[in-house]
Amino acid sequence: WTILDRKSHYASVTFKNTIHQMEAISRVFPVFFILVAALVCLTTMTRLVEEQRNEIGTLRALGYTRWQCTSKYLFYAIFATIIGIVVGSILGLSSFPLIIYHAWRMMYILPPIHFVIPWGLIGFTALLFIFAMSIATWFACKADTQDVPSQLMRPKAPPMGKKTFLENIPLIWNHLSFTDKVTMRN
Repeated sequence: WTILDRKSHYASVTFKNTIHQMEAISRVFPVFFILVAALVCLTTMTRLVEEQRNEIGTLRALGYTRWQCTSKYLFYAIFATIIGIVVGSILGLSSFPLIIYHAWRMMYILPPIHFVIPWGLIGFTALLFIFAMSIATWFACKADTQDVPSQLMRPKAPPMGKKTFLENIPLIWNHLSFTDKVTMRN
């Protein structure tokens, strides 16, 4: 016979470890998600600002300030972020708890699920996302809005071409055909 208390019983220990793993995931996942969203926002806004470089130059030449030009893109980012927060909160709070609950219910006997809407957490996350997307948008707009209007109205010069690794090895590079060289550069 073996006598086990609650701290050493296999089912209790497994359940406690599962809870700790879920807590760790719940701390890491939002940080990862915010970083990915900020990166997507940064690349999207950088591309949008580069595409509208001529318009920004025209507005700056007409007397608009850097802030007025940047605020347009900040509005885009914040508006998209608010839509994402609303849709993400509705879908996330209605789907993730049910998915996790049903997955755990296959392993454990659980009481019925009770939904609680964490308004404080939603508000904090919303402010964090709006702040992160605003910073990403500001960085995307910073370089282009600081140029002189006459520079902004001209297309940006293409970046200097860099040599590939194989171009630095003449023994290999000189023996490649033209199409092979083009393929290597691309």
